Amino acid sequence: MASQKLKGDHALAADILDSISSQLSHLAEGRSIDRLVETARALSAARRVYCLGLRSSHAVAWHLHYILSLIGEKSVLLHGIGGTDGDALAHATKDDVLIAASVLPYTRFTIELVEYAAGRGVPVIAITDSGVAPLALLADHLVVVPTGSPSFFHTMTPAFIVAEVLGALVAGQAGEGAVESLRRFDEQGAALKTHLNQRPPKKMPTRDR
Repeated sequence: MASQKLKGDHALAADILDSISSQLSHLAEGRSIDRLVETARALSAARRVYCLGLRSSHAVAWHLHYILSLIGEKSVLLHGIGGTDGDALAHATKDDVLIAASVLPYTRFTIELVEYAAGRGVPVIAITDSGVAPLALLADHLVVVPTGSPSFFHTMTPAFIVAEVLGALVAGQAGEGAVESLRRFDEQGAALKTHLNQRPPKKMPTRDR
């Protein structure tokens, strides 16, 4: 019966989803929204945006980079192919910004790269789980995301959502330039047949009964 207490896997799934829902509600509060808008403005004003996230935080950095790459050419993903994680930072200046994501347990190399960039005067945006986290202490702009979860694994959903929101805000602030870039992206996708043509399914004929 619906009134019976959930048990086992069903209870865990429900608890995880309830926890994430509560965390996202917290991110939607006024002070948090103000911080996201301020952070997006810093991203928009930057000449170039360097995106950094390793291990579980990689998806956060990659998603923001992907969104920014759709609306322009100023995003650089520090992805580390061939061990070149931080090489691109050699070109970073005070006119750029490094946005880095890292949550407990903090990835050592992420912190080291951010320390290097901050030491060279590159502004830092941190997405992390505490106001006293290693990244927070280096940040010019800080977005704190919850990571607590009823499961054994910490959740990355709030951090991922923050990346998505920031990308959307930057796209909105870019105006017609973003629209034009998206148009070119769509044209290339159509020329290369990147995506399936999704057409509404034909209605099946009905028979009189």
